[in-house]
Amino acid sequence: MKQILMIEVIGYLGIILLQAIWAVRGELTEQRFAIFQVAALSLLMITVVLFSSTPEYPFGLFAGIFATFLFCVIGYPILRWVFRQVSPPK
Repeated sequence: MKQILMIEVIGYLGIILLQAIWAVRGELTEQRFAIFQVAALSLLMITVVLFSSTPEYPFGLFAGIFATFLFCVIGYPILRWVFRQVSPPK
């Protein structure tokens, strides 16, 4: 499990680097920013939920899936708002 999480964290750092390169070039849009962040963070959430759930308590799996779905639905507009607040005006 630790290896999978380490690979995902390294991949997330790669996404941050890619977005920094796009920002320097002026190619980073708020949709790109939000989609890449939501995708990477939801993948991390799914991995943690799958490895932390047990067969004795299946509610944890359902709660984790619901939390991931809720994060995707609520996180996307929030991340677009964050991008607008952080990015310099054009």
